[in-house]
Amino acid sequence: MEYKFKSHKISVKNSESEDKPNEDYFIADDSNGIYIVADGVTATPRSGDKYPNPAGGQLAARMFCEEVYKHLLFNKKAIETKSVEIVKQAISLANLKICSLNQAHNRYKEANFADKDYFGTVGTVVVATNERFSILHVGDVMALLKRKLNIDLLTNIQTRNVFEYKKKVTETGIINPRDLAITVRRDFRNNINSQGLNGEKVGYGVFTGEEGVRNFVQVCEVPFHENDTLLILSDGLEPLIDYVLHNPEGMLLFCRMIDEGPEFLNWLLAENQQFEKRSDDKTALVINV
Repeated sequence: MEYKFKSHKISVKNSESEDKPNEDYFIADDSNGIYIVADGVTATPRSGDKYPNPAGGQLAARMFCEEVYKHLLFNKKAIETKSVEIVKQAISLANLKICSLNQAHNRYKEANFADKDYFGTVGTVVVATNERFSILHVGDVMALLKRKLNIDLLTNIQTRNVFEYKKKVTETGIINPRDLAITVRRDFRNNINSQGLNGEKVGYGVFTGEEGVRNFVQVCEVPFHENDTLLILSDGLEPLIDYVLHNPEGMLLFCRMIDEGPEFLNWLLAENQQFEKRSDDKTALVINV
């Protein structure tokens, strides 16, 4: 059976900072079944400084999406039989491009991991082939499958372990917030063997050009059925999704609203405002089978 795809999409910047650009970027190609969402890693300007524009996270997110997409299109025929292998090649090449970006801006030499850090991004890539979605993922861009009146989260939110660790350590006062941020970025990022003060697993992946990110690439392959919907959402929409996944009534409403088509996107943004504690960039791709 031949399936077709129709996507709706939206991307909006955070509402709290006028000078911070939207560091999300996406590509949605229904005809080739290729969908990519990247969320650039936010910089931390020094007090009183304006947010850089273009920002490193913004550049890295766009570069990631465009490089992955270019490689997937070039290998379109091979994707039908070797989708995961081809996507892995694509994200490795994109990571190398981000390495060159960091080198061009001297980030590897000049980074202090506080107000000057590597340019980087997290991202999720989806390719639809052979009646299944192949999903490769690093970070906290979420992929969810809606089937009838149920929602399944297909990707792990990989930053939760380090988020919980930072919260716990901050509450103890053992390390001041600046030094903790430096430790997390310098020692935990792209280090699969990193451990917290009590031996906690605190490694997490970001496409910064470092080779260690490959250890955090997760693969999910899921068959799809007619009338399924796949959602790819950046972490700015995590507050609502967390509620939906743990609240049956919320899931039922969420599923019914998806069936409203393009109107769902405006509802999604408005509903998320009820749950979020801080504004963030928000990107949503809604792909109907």
